[in-house]
Amino acid sequence: MEFVDRDLELELVTSYYKQSAKVMEAIAIYGNRGIGKTELIKELSKRIKSLYFFVNEEKPTVQLIEEYAQQLKDIGVLDKYATLKSWREFLDVLSRCDGYMVVFDEFQRFLDADRSIFSELQNYLDSNKDKHMLMVFQGSSIGLMKKLFSDRKTPLYGRLATTLRIGQLNIRVIGEMLSQLGYDTTIENIFNAYALFGGYPVGYSLLERTPVSIKQTIRGLANTDAEEKGHFNPYLIAERMYGNKYAPLRTYLDNVLMQDFGKRRAVYYAILEAIGSGETRIGGIAARVGIKTTSLPRYIKDLKDSLEYIGQISSIGYRGIGGKHSIYRIDNPLIDLWFRLVYRNMGLVDSAGLKMSYIKEVVGPFLGLRFESFVSDLIKNGLCRKEFALEFTKVGKWWGKDPEKLKGKNEEEVDIVAINEDTNDILFAECKWTGEPVGISLYKDLVRKAKLVQWHNEDRKEHYALFSRSGFTDEMKELAKREEVLLFDLEAIEKALK
Repeated sequence: MEFVDRDLELELVTSYYKQSAKVMEAIAIYGNRGIGKTELIKELSKRIKSLYFFVNEEKPTVQLIEEYAQQLKDIGVLDKYATLKSWREFLDVLSRCDGYMVVFDEFQRFLDADRSIFSELQNYLDSNKDKHMLMVFQGSSIGLMKKLFSDRKTPLYGRLATTLRIGQLNIRVIGEMLSQLGYDTTIENIFNAYALFGGYPVGYSLLERTPVSIKQTIRGLANTDAEEKGHFNPYLIAERMYGNKYAPLRTYLDNVLMQDFGKRRAVYYAILEAIGSGETRIGGIAARVGIKTTSLPRYIKDLKDSLEYIGQISSIGYRGIGGKHSIYRIDNPLIDLWFRLVYRNMGLVDSAGLKMSYIKEVVGPFLGLRFESFVSDLIKNGLCRKEFALEFTKVGKWWGKDPEKLKGKNEEEVDIVAINEDTNDILFAECKWTGEPVGISLYKDLVRKAKLVQWHNEDRKEHYALFSRSGFTDEMKELAKREEVLLFDLEAIEKALK
């Protein structure tokens, strides 16, 4: 696949490279595996002369230095018969590479490979400020990368000009990637791709390299569950990418999780499986995992802050953080679906493979959950600003209890609540990814639940929106005109995306 987007990151790194002509600069780039960090470096290397050093913690120091020295020989700054015996000698020669961008990929792995390089790099950065060079430290272990450069006790503290946190690609770029893969860029295709892969380029890249299975070819000949040309069928794609022991995301994510968790993986896997099963609150997660509620927060903190596998969502209108007013979700859709489809059925996946009936049973509800995230992301990216001159400073959810209902049956939830803390505008929205048009009952229930949301109730300006895959009944359309309800079917969403 061709490189897409990342214009801001390309511009920022290029600007620091230009600045390094006056004084050596050092930056860190980090983000989850599969987010496109290495592809970003490859694209930068087309514009800037570069040296790329990959840190393999399984190799001894002498072998790493030998590999790195070979690159220095290749560009003519080190004699082809010379031997480097230490990091200091390597860095002394590296200082001759005037005008280069020097990249250390998976830099945090030096913690296992050879920690002595950190002090050597500290001295190198401090004593070579007059060199024209941009040092780039890139890593996938987010917590370790943060600690290496922000902990006052570490040698490299305070040595960075900036840090780039690489996030998911924008929704608007998904259509471009689908087009490269030969799929139509309809809004339904864009959503289905977002649901399965989100903004993680690795999903699209692996799909490009994965042929249709024999099983799917036979289905096509029989005209059952066939993959139509140009249509991104989420069930067939899920089968192709996860459904057997050789499926690319089944194996790729297994390796990623092993690298990130290592020997600690049992408890972390159990927590992620619990969240994927719908246990999104501390009490429910602890009960499913089988550990004390008081023991869970340290694991949650690790998953949220160090690994950034999960996100914490607080109920809009609640001022505190945590407890019953917070829920947790797996932020990476690739990993979320891996735990839903693969982890629970590892034996079946690796023997007979997953049946299409089971894939539909799991992926169907997953699409509904992802539609909510899809709409939330669109609102964050200004969906309502463009169409209705509404802008919001915070987008989230709301849940709570209806005091007029019986205990145990009084839990209520609103899919999306967005607020503007400056103007007191508040938006209440529900999202439905179903095969039936949405009628007035959903809207009336939303209005009822909105009254339960405690946020500037005396002077807020309320707005209502419904998002539906299959449109709306005529009755709902008429009501929307009278009460100024915002209605978004797929056509309206597609229009807003352009």
